[in-house]
Amino acid sequence: MTEQEELIFGLHRYMSNARSYLGNNSASEIIKDHKSFDAICFCFIMIDEIIKTLLSKHQEIITLYPDIDFKKVATYKDRVFIGDNINYIEMVEIINNEIPLIESKLISMIGAFKYGK
Repeated sequence: MTEQEELIFGLHRYMSNARSYLGNNSASEIIKDHKSFDAICFCFIMIDEIIKTLLSKHQEIITLYPDIDFKKVATYKDRVFIGDNINYIEMVEIINNEIPLIESKLISMIGAFKYGK
């Protein structure tokens, strides 16, 4: 498996985990579940690290997969972590409205990796 493939697998993993940790909770509910909230925060940090690596070492990914806005994904951490605060409402919005679309596209990419397409 190439580094790029490992990064895509990791990106999918942390996006999937963030959705799993959130479950059906609302923004006001998730901040009361400290373990899940902290786990989601960790997922956003890992997503950011993976995206930074993809964009710095594997620029061709933007051309190969134009239907995924990798540069927008790179803004997630900054949209959620603002100074010493966490915008948990934005966090939940990203998880519910943006991550599912990206996740489905990542699944297609992973399928292509597995089957050599």
